[in-house]
Amino acid sequence: MTGRERGATGVLAVSFVGLAGLACIGLARVGAAVVAQARAEVAADAAALAAADRLALGEGRAAARAAADATAEANGARLVACVCAGSEAEVEVIVDPPPGITRPGRARARAVVDFSASVRPPARAP
Repeated sequence: MTGRERGATGVLAVSFVGLAGLACIGLARVGAAVVAQARAEVAADAAALAAADRLALGEGRAAARAAADATAEANGARLVACVCAGSEAEVEVIVDPPPGITRPGRARARAVVDFSASVRPPARAP
């Protein structure tokens, strides 16, 4: 081996480590975006269910929106839309992205109250 060939291994090793580091950073960013989207989906589902619960109790649209807003906030999201009509609640939420990610997590969910389902009280003991 000549002196010029010995230095090539070191350059290749440093290049490989640099590329591996960049790949890890890229994967971490993609992972953070996926987590933000998943958090948004969970928050939207929970907010829609909370709004539908208020509608089922007959508390009206204002109470349904307040419940959806509180539930979204409790799940780390921001409620951006809530449409409550009759027995349906449809919500849209946004989860702010972590630092370094530009796209927020955004999700929509819909919940419908089925008033036709009957709930029977438990049987009384004799």
